[in-house]
Amino acid sequence: MSKSVILLTTANGKQCRHLIPLLIANSSHTVRGFVHSEKSAEQLKSDFNHPQNLETYVGDLMNVEDIAHAMSGVSTVFHVGPPPSVHEPHIGIPSDQSSRESRCGKFIYSSVLHPIQSKLLSHDVKRQVEEYLIESSLNWTILQPTHFMQNSNPAEAVRSGFWPLTYNPDNEMGFIDLRDLAQVIKLVIDKPQKHYRARYELCGENLSYTKYAELIAKVSGKAVEIRRVNGQEMAKRASRGDTDFEDRAA
Repeated sequence: MSKSVILLTTANGKQCRHLIPLLIANSSHTVRGFVHSEKSAEQLKSDFNHPQNLETYVGDLMNVEDIAHAMSGVSTVFHVGPPPSVHEPHIGIPSDQSSRESRCGKFIYSSVLHPIQSKLLSHDVKRQVEEYLIESSLNWTILQPTHFMQNSNPAEAVRSGFWPLTYNPDNEMGFIDLRDLAQVIKLVIDKPQKHYRARYELCGENLSYTKYAELIAKVSGKAVEIRRVNGQEMAKRASRGDTDFEDRAA
């Protein structure tokens, strides 16, 4: 009996790195990790050391031919876009098209909670991919997770004594752990027909960074101060010259 092939895009990113161990534990799956460089491919192979059912594909998600080649023989796609980029629709939509052309049975998209918040770059680009996907003929599932717990670094906050933040620290965030998210993704992969054409808002505990800092201080015994930093400066550093990204990420 042939193994089912599951393609993971941005496979060396934090979402997929929590998912891969759950998938390769099942010998009936072959996991194909789409990565952008040989260095990333070697890192996955070294970290997971599971040649029986983990393979890598090095390519460019902006290249339609690379996506089409990676889709060969694939039964399920779990698509994660790269870090916030104005180009995400130009990656997600060709991925959808290649899935349809390769007759992939299942397309799972990692979006974001409330993609209709178009003022936020990372939300609006995912909204565009969602719209295209919903209008397609694919058997899709859209996951809309909220703020990842792993986006923060409490150990560094304890060491430095402060927590840099570009937005109001009193805003509540529905923190979700990537380990829990990986379990949800695996459930969808294992029982795909139950989740065809479904969208799920994935939320955790609502907590502000102000309260989070208080908890960290209580546990560590060291004061942690929230410091508002200039969002425009951080966006400029992250934009790498992309002025559209800079304007919308600030």
